[in-house]
Amino acid sequence: MLLPLLILPTFLLAAPTPDPAALSPRSSHLYHRAGAPTPKPLGPYCKTVNPLPDPAISRTMTSFKPSDTLLNSTLYAYYLASSTAETKDSTTLMQQCVETCYGYGETGDCKSVYLGYEVPAQGRGIPPTGGDPSIACLMWAGQVQLDDFVSSPEGQGWTMGAAGDILCPMPAAPAMPPR
Repeated sequence: MLLPLLILPTFLLAAPTPDPAALSPRSSHLYHRAGAPTPKPLGPYCKTVNPLPDPAISRTMTSFKPSDTLLNSTLYAYYLASSTAETKDSTTLMQQCVETCYGYGETGDCKSVYLGYEVPAQGRGIPPTGGDPSIACLMWAGQVQLDDFVSSPEGQGWTMGAAGDILCPMPAAPAMPPR
C-alpha cells in the first residue's frame, strides 16, 4: 500500500512543464503569470515623474487614459475593487503600483505605470467577463509620455488618472585616486 503513495508524487514531479510560448494568453495583450510581482521599494537614486498634466497646476479637469496602442503593450496589470479607495488614499495606491512595477522581473524590466479609477476591470476566464469599475494599475516596459494618452470622455470611466515613469539614474562613480 505504501508503494503507490511513493510512486504517485514521483510521476507528478516528473510531469513535463508546458512551454509558455505554446499557451495562448487569456487576453489580447496581457500574458498571465503565476503570482504577482513582489513590490520592491525604489532605490535611493530613483524617483517617479508623472508625464500627465497636474489638474491643480494646469487648471484642467481633463482625465487621461492610455491610448489603445499603449494598452496593447501593457506588461502587467492588476485591478482593485473600487471600495479600496475608502481605506487607501491615492498616494498610497500609486506608491503600491510603482513598487509593484519596480519589483517586476529583473530591476528595470518595468519602467512606467498608470493608476486610474473607474477603469473597466480586465475580464478573466473563457469567455472573458469583467468590466466592473475598478482601480487599475497598468505597467509598461518603456517610458511613457503625454502623447501615449488620450482624454477620457466624461462618464466613461478612467478618472483621476496618474502616470509615473520610474527614473533611476546611476550615481556618479567616485573618482579614482591618482597613482
